[in-house]
Amino acid sequence: MKRRLLDHFPFTFVFIFTGLLVGCSSSSKQGDGTGPGMSEAYTPQAPTYQQRVPSNKAEATHLRSIQSQFQSRAYGACLENIELFQKKYPKTQHLDQVLNYRGLILLARKQSRDAAQDFSKSIQVSSDAVFKQYVLYNLAAAQYDSQRFSDSLKTLSYIKIAEIDPSTQLKFYFLA
Repeated sequence: MKRRLLDHFPFTFVFIFTGLLVGCSSSSKQGDGTGPGMSEAYTPQAPTYQQRVPSNKAEATHLRSIQSQFQSRAYGACLENIELFQKKYPKTQHLDQVLNYRGLILLARKQSRDAAQDFSKSIQVSSDAVFKQYVLYNLAAAQYDSQRFSDSLKTLSYIKIAEIDPSTQLKFYFLA
């Protein structure tokens, strides 16, 4: 007698939920956020909008190199590049993005309080309402990691859930 997937629904649901729980709560054994177990909560969020690109070609190239280093988890080099970017382009319109990357690196390295400061600064300087939703999520994650649970819940209350992508929405509900 053949059994359909729905006949195994409770088992399938528990299996999927457990997989999500383990995947969202894994952490690096190295402690610096560079290991393969780094939680996906700290990876850059896939925006649902077109990212802003600097009109200055050199600035755009520099920002892309920061993004590339971050994605390849070359965090030491990325932090140096971020510092150089901030010195070279002090009046950049992309400071919010750079601060978000710095915060994500610090969060991955378990420096949650410092990460929260960078996320807060990013939110303050950003004029992009949709981008702010992702940074608010990152701020809430940093507050949660530094055991500031009431602050994390307060930050989550500011997020407009409809403005973030489904993957981040799932992470949002897990954190909330």
